[in-house]
Order: sequence, then C-alpha cells, then structure tokens
Amino acid sequence: MAGDSSDIDTDVDFTSSGGDRISTAPQPKLEPADIINLPKGQAFAMFEGGQLWKIRMPLPKPDKGKDIPANISDMAQQMRKRYNTGDRWWESVAPPPIEIDPELTAAATGSPTVATPPPAPAEHGGEAMPGIDGMDDDD
Repeated sequence: MAGDSSDIDTDVDFTSSGGDRISTAPQPKLEPADIINLPKGQAFAMFEGGQLWKIRMPLPKPDKGKDIPANISDMAQQMRKRYNTGDRWWESVAPPPIEIDPELTAAATGSPTVATPPPAPAEHGGEAMPGIDGMDDDD
C-alpha cells in the first residue's frame, strides 16, 4: 500500500508498506449449477464429519434387453420352469449312502462275522427277577 505525504517540512514524499490484508466473506460451498452440471456418474457427498467430497462412480454397461420377458405371462412361465421347492434339497448335496455287508467285511478282515445281540429279557409285570443286580428274594 502506498501513500503520499503532504507535509512540506519533511523530506518524505511518500510512504509505502508491504503488508497484505486478508478479508473473508461467507460463500456457499456449492451452487445449484455445480450440481446440475455434473457429468453422469459423479456426485457430491458429505463424508468424515461433514467434509464435502466430489466422488465418481463407475456406470453399469447398458442392458441389451435379451432376457427381459415381453409380458407378465412370459415371466411367470420362466419362473415355473426354474422354480425349485427345495423339498429334498439334501439329495443333491449328500454323498451316496454307504452299504456295508457284514459277511464281506468279515471275509476281508479275517474275523468271524458279528453275532447278533441276544434278545432282551421278557418283562415280568413289574416283579423283581431273581438273580438280577444280586438281589434275591431269600434274604
């Protein structure tokens, strides 16, 4: 900033200073035109505590429309063809059942065949059976 001196009794004709003055005035961050003029796939967003960011998003490829049904009945027909109730879903993922023949297993290992367990004793209508658990009636 420069200024002249009108005092004729001094040897100073003018004065100057190299100081800068900064003043601030509130400005809107975005104008409506900034948003309207954005190209496709770009947007403004507030992130990280209210910081304004301009972001870009990839655009999807245009759909060729090959698999779009012509009407609702075509769509229902396609759904009926592909519908799976899942009633027996485990059959497609479960391994095949393992069948073991006891005679073949015994022949392969050289051990005798496994005997079947003895039949269970018959019940006596709630009466204690002699000889079971060491309890006899003659005590």
